[in-house]
Amino acid sequence: MFTFLTQIAKKLIIWLHLSLVGAWNSCQEQIWDRHKSLPKNLPQKNGQTLVITGGGRGIGYEAIIKFLSLGYHVILGVRNPNDVLKKFTEGSVEAFELDLTSLDSVRSFAYKISAKNIPINVLVNNAGIMFGPRRESKDGFEMQLATNHLGHFLLTHLLLPKLREAGTPEMSARIVNVSSCAHHVGSWIDWNDLHSREFYSPQGAYGISKAAQVMSTIHLNKELEAMENCHVTVNSLHPGVVRTELYQNSRYVTILNTLFCGSLMKTPKQGGDTLVYAVASPEIEGKGGLYFENSQEYTPKHFTRVLLNQVKLWNYSCEACNIEDFFDISGKK
Repeated sequence: MFTFLTQIAKKLIIWLHLSLVGAWNSCQEQIWDRHKSLPKNLPQKNGQTLVITGGGRGIGYEAIIKFLSLGYHVILGVRNPNDVLKKFTEGSVEAFELDLTSLDSVRSFAYKISAKNIPINVLVNNAGIMFGPRRESKDGFEMQLATNHLGHFLLTHLLLPKLREAGTPEMSARIVNVSSCAHHVGSWIDWNDLHSREFYSPQGAYGISKAAQVMSTIHLNKELEAMENCHVTVNSLHPGVVRTELYQNSRYVTILNTLFCGSLMKTPKQGGDTLVYAVASPEIEGKGGLYFENSQEYTPKHFTRVLLNQVKLWNYSCEACNIEDFFDISGKK
């Protein structure tokens, strides 16, 4: 009984923590930082290739519309390629099947992209899930961690050679990880129970998966900066507290947001602005390891900036994805 009550209390505290973070960010985004927006007159990117996960709806869809208008050739990784392609009537776009909950699917998708034998100028790790009851992926991972972090971690590893091929001293290739202000809740992580088998909180697991994206962003960028002739930057971002279909997996939109800030939640189009900024803005050319909100740099939670935490996550992620050397895919299929 004591353990049960302790878990209920912990879930309540985590839920309240995330609610407060969401309420604060909603006010920040739509009141005192409202004037911050996407820079106008972004440069055209004709002939450049951008790979993005998800994009059939929400902020990803809105961002892709902008990417296409800038001249990118966009390659989508989605569960239903044919259905999603019908949504885009203008611009150069194609789609391949991708299920981020399956490492085999990630490898298959990456192989198809690599087989095209073209440089990749931008990789946007955008797709994600939010909340819901505890489930496990095909590989036995907690579903939110599998989708939001591990699938993207493996994809980044497999496509890194093509990104390095595209990057130049004048224009780096870019990797953009779509995280969330929910990464603040990642400080609740239990390194001995990363897949929440002993204790599961929907909000906690989501926050951990988003903190993982921020930590891997910072660590990977440091590693790439130390490599010779490697012109690839990695950044992460919070798109905003956006009213999207992600909330369909929750029985409720957090009470504080509903009561106080529900009307302040961003639209998907507004949410896509910071994503477009991280991908195309010349203001951050050559800059990596950063975290953005409202198209400006912010400092992520201290927990994510601790090197020990970054290394723990990095080593675990490599092991989970069966990666011996993140920077070498020679001999792998």
